Amino acid sequence: MSGSAVPAPTKVTRPLCSGIFPRARLYGLLDQLRNKPALWISGPPGSGKTALISSYIEQKKLACIWYQIDAEDSDPSTFFYYLAKGAEPAAAKRISVPPFTVEYYENPLSFTRWYFEQLCAQFTAPVMLVFDNYQELQEDSVIHTILGAIIGDLPPGIQLVFISRNTLPATFIRLQLNGKIGTITWNDLQLSRNESAGILAMLGRTSEDRVALLHDQAAGWVAGLLLLEAGMELVPSRDFMLTHEPKEDIFQYFAAEIIDHQDQKTKDFLLRTSFLPQMTISMAKAISGLDNAAQILLTLNRRNYFVSRRPGKKSSYQYHPLFREFLLSLAEQSISEEQRQQLLGRAALLLKDSGEIEEAASLFISAGSWSDLINLVLEHAPVLVAEGRLRPLMEWIEKIPTEITKNSPWLLYWLGTCRIFLDPVNSTQMLEQAYQQFADQHETTGLLLAWAAIVNSILLKSGSFAPFHQWIDEFSRLEQYLDKQP
Repeated sequence: MSGSAVPAPTKVTRPLCSGIFPRARLYGLLDQLRNKPALWISGPPGSGKTALISSYIEQKKLACIWYQIDAEDSDPSTFFYYLAKGAEPAAAKRISVPPFTVEYYENPLSFTRWYFEQLCAQFTAPVMLVFDNYQELQEDSVIHTILGAIIGDLPPGIQLVFISRNTLPATFIRLQLNGKIGTITWNDLQLSRNESAGILAMLGRTSEDRVALLHDQAAGWVAGLLLLEAGMELVPSRDFMLTHEPKEDIFQYFAAEIIDHQDQKTKDFLLRTSFLPQMTISMAKAISGLDNAAQILLTLNRRNYFVSRRPGKKSSYQYHPLFREFLLSLAEQSISEEQRQQLLGRAALLLKDSGEIEEAASLFISAGSWSDLINLVLEHAPVLVAEGRLRPLMEWIEKIPTEITKNSPWLLYWLGTCRIFLDPVNSTQMLEQAYQQFADQHETTGLLLAWAAIVNSILLKSGSFAPFHQWIDEFSRLEQYLDKQP
């Protein structure tokens, strides 16, 4: 590996906020809440939550750790892995913390407190630790509990910021009552008349009558204002805007109108690129086949039309989750099943090549591209296990058809390894199957690894240690393979 810095994953890179209207009213509210250890910002999709915090951080020149949550982060090992990745650019020196491996599952709070002590010690200036899309965490995730537990222990200058579509959860209510967590709600986020006028002025709309109409129709909703400004001829009534909750229905209504106003090449571009959860310009070109991919993305981003840009050695772009959801539903209606599977597979390969292996695995599974998924698993399993990220690895292998897995000693070995702490009995059975298949194939490395894993699984099982005798005897038979090693 070269000595050059490895770029941070997209999910832990703060989205850029160029062209964002500065909301001084809300900046003032954020200033007032800076003394709180934590802040909960809730509102419907498209209400400007992410843009508000990103632009505030930029204006105040704050250090930040930005973490875009998805469902996979419900697993503590994945969560702490990416948290460390996100902290590296903001820390005073290289972050050096151990991974959240399986032995910590029994006492995650102890690990969390120690971890945050180490993490907070890296910062000499005020820092915001932002968890965007926090509603994506599974309701039963232990992450809710461990984050709630450490909020009261944070040193001055460190603030956790939760951005969510949901209101404050019950697990955090006591923190609010004790003055540990401040809130910014949908009532705060709704645009004032002056803010609507400011946003529209940036887009070249200065007519007072037009501003009044659009502000009234949008009912304080940022996305609604931008969609209305896009020039839709069919505008729902104000009562429709105010009474339809959640606002996903309205978003999809307007999104459809936006699509109808695009030329066919741009429509195809939007549908094809929607298969990528995030993309660089080169990835967008590859999946769309259009040389002007950069221009399309830049235009959408500059006009704040549901495309965010994240900085880095290669800038990446990401559609607003609801806009992407709409595009994918449209693709399902307008693209053949065969072509959609091809696009899924192509998108997955592009993500894999860019290092986004979790997203790649998810798309390989959706496409049923088992050979590609197996290659990804076998390539990355050693590193994932070393980092303690057993759960995602286990879930990927479990998605592979059983007929394939039971005849692959390496898949059996890695699945058995993942299950050692969760189900040692089942783990031992899988590892023994892997061992036998490795022996049949004269695979020395696999034999040795499987033998060590079997012994480890026996140690974790309660009851008799009699099986040790069998495997001690078996090790003596391994000498014939060891003699062949260089």
